[in-house]
Amino acid sequence: MGQQIRTVLSQIASEVIGTDFETIEIITGDTELMPEGIGAASQRQTYISGNAVLEASRKFKEKIISSVSGLQGEGNYEIKGNRVVWNGGELSLKNLSQLLGKRHQEIAVSATYTANPPTR
Repeated sequence: MGQQIRTVLSQIASEVIGTDFETIEIITGDTELMPEGIGAASQRQTYISGNAVLEASRKFKEKIISSVSGLQGEGNYEIKGNRVVWNGGELSLKNLSQLLGKRHQEIAVSATYTANPPTR
């Protein structure tokens, strides 16, 4: 994992979600949390893991907005920094997490990406 993959994956996630880069935590190398992979070499790690993070980030953003919409009603929601903002309101992601926790809810997503083998 020496390709600075954590940085690249954090950049992808923060860009898609719209949150600050520093709030993204990438966990790698934990066999208890991660499914078995086929290994990583060169740009393949960025391509495969990057596409999985891209899809997971899209799903995560949708769930955040859906959760706020469920709490606040219909609106035009955006994530900016560490806040969800809409016409006339805003809610920090931390406060959203606390509100959902009181309801015994959480936002969790997963995504996988399977690359086609290279052709020569």
